Amino acid sequence: MKKFFLAFFIFAGFSSLSFARVGLGGAFSYSLSADSHEMVSFSARSDESPWCLFFNSQLKENTITLFLDDWFINERLARHLDYFVLWGMSYGATFEADKTVFAMGCRFGAGFDMFFFNRRLEFFGQAVWNPYFGASKEDGSCSLLFRPVNFPCTAGLRLWF
Repeated sequence: MKKFFLAFFIFAGFSSLSFARVGLGGAFSYSLSADSHEMVSFSARSDESPWCLFFNSQLKENTITLFLDDWFINERLARHLDYFVLWGMSYGATFEADKTVFAMGCRFGAGFDMFFFNRRLEFFGQAVWNPYFGASKEDGSCSLLFRPVNFPCTAGLRLWF
């Protein structure tokens, strides 16, 4: 049964490539906050949807984060340069021996992207305000957390198929 679902999702993924252009790539992020951290990201975007997906992993902790952003404004400034304004959501989890954290938040930001080689290669950068709240369990005690000051800045590239 697992093989059937895996085959189905692989087939659906490759089939969708024939109907829409898809950009896949990587990025590096640095979060300006009280607990600043670096992240590496995988990103995916489609011409058919205003949504952009980032799957992040922090470099210092066992933390994974998912960002889902809606580029509600995406306009051309110059021949190769576009800008965008976004809102989105973030979900994160940290799993370490003595610490577990679950958090979620909203995102508001702006950025730019530049296309080269007949729109096959995209360089992008964005800065986002991402306040979040969640729950933390550390050394047997539970606590709530709220981080109103969190500004992840991201730069990366995507290849379009």
